[in-house]
Amino acid sequence: MDMIESFKAARSAATPLVLVRGMDNESTQLTIGEQFSDQPLISWDGGRGIRPLNAEGVAAMRVAKIEKGPMTAVDAMAAAERFAEGPKGSPGDRTIFFCHNPQMFMTGQDPDTASFVQSVRNLRDPFKTKHAQWVGLGGPWSILPPEIRSDVTVLDEPLPSDAELEAVVKFQHQAVKMPEPSKKVLARAVDALRGLSAFAAEQVTAMSLIDGKLDMEGLWERKRQMIEATAGLSIWRGKESLAEVYGLDNLIDYIKPLLQHVSVVLFMDEIEKSMAGAEGDTSGVAQALHRYLLTYMSDREILAVLLVGPPGTGKSLLAKATGNHAGIPTIALDIDGLKGRFIGESEGNCRSAFGVVDAVGKGKILLLATCNSIEALSPELRSRFLDTFFVELPNKQARTAMWQQYGKEFGVSDQEIPEDEGWTGREIKGCCRKSKLRGVNLKDAAKYVIPISVSASERISSLRERSSGRFLDAAKPGIYEYEYKMNTGRGMRAISMPLTSNN
Repeated sequence: MDMIESFKAARSAATPLVLVRGMDNESTQLTIGEQFSDQPLISWDGGRGIRPLNAEGVAAMRVAKIEKGPMTAVDAMAAAERFAEGPKGSPGDRTIFFCHNPQMFMTGQDPDTASFVQSVRNLRDPFKTKHAQWVGLGGPWSILPPEIRSDVTVLDEPLPSDAELEAVVKFQHQAVKMPEPSKKVLARAVDALRGLSAFAAEQVTAMSLIDGKLDMEGLWERKRQMIEATAGLSIWRGKESLAEVYGLDNLIDYIKPLLQHVSVVLFMDEIEKSMAGAEGDTSGVAQALHRYLLTYMSDREILAVLLVGPPGTGKSLLAKATGNHAGIPTIALDIDGLKGRFIGESEGNCRSAFGVVDAVGKGKILLLATCNSIEALSPELRSRFLDTFFVELPNKQARTAMWQQYGKEFGVSDQEIPEDEGWTGREIKGCCRKSKLRGVNLKDAAKYVIPISVSASERISSLRERSSGRFLDAAKPGIYEYEYKMNTGRGMRAISMPLTSNN
């Protein structure tokens, strides 16, 4: 059932306490009010105080001797209890009392918080008797304290459907006396608006109607800004392409067919840093995020691919280029940006962020996560990924292509290439940039480059050994096998290292 049908069911069952989580409180209040316009409707918020929304609400407030105007949260909840007083059939019966943003008064340890929570709890029995309802209107991240969690029915209002967004676009065209958009323009507009609340969609559409036409790029940019207002989310704006990703041919061939099944790329960079220590987290915040991510990936059967390898080997570049290749948005998710001071707050931020991603991608999501240290991920999380690829340091052919690309980018392509064994793409780009900035040739610039294969050689060797025989090879078909050079006393000899789980 959608939110309004669920609310009607709760209303029929005389459910006294309901929390509706959504992106637009005013719109939710209006939607519910239209369905129950013949019953007393009262609203309270921290700015305007308490006020009636219809004639029945005016009568209920008069009988309850409640004056319209400013009122603290605690006083408003205490006043609401008076709607349940009096004999059966009195004007306060069946009152719907809207309380805006109750989550703002439910966290913390101060006396006002405890009083507010208790005042809401006090409404349960009298409201049930009189078929009245306290309706909290909060954001998607809203949380309830444990003291009343079992007493409050929680409903989630989804973001607008494609049909509702179409109606928004058409209405805005009509409002400025513009012809109705073509089906093609309408489809593109809906793609750009998906993931926004109805109010936000209305606003960005109105602002994008310029000189008699819909500015599609402006629509997308305003949508990006709206999405980035969500904790932990940002939209990648780069122009990278898969043609610029060298040495990962097998991984690219693997990903391309998946793109026909997805509408958004979700990019999580260095996932191990955000998930590290979840099991030993004493605050419970990291544990809550870890638990939410596990549930989200499992319940929605997310197409997820994990990219393991040393830093600077093109993992992040591939993730950023994938969305551009498919012509779909790439949303970067910063798990640390979802963390709040309280466990419930973090879970609420997760719910909000993933809800936006779901809406933008219509549930068709490709999750690409990078990782520099596989040991930091729990076995449960690793098992949620469809496949895991090991991204090795680029080979000679890939490095040559990188020198050509970055040499052109920084205007140093006509110079002799320095010795680059063990270099990453990031280091090659950095060398070209230093050459340009310092006005020296590439060989001189290379004197100031310490490749990660040298500075973190033990760490990379350990990562290679742990990945050998366990993960797919990003460069060529098959399982990754680590080959290292061993000094036999008669020269260097290459040794293949397919490892077992005991190594």
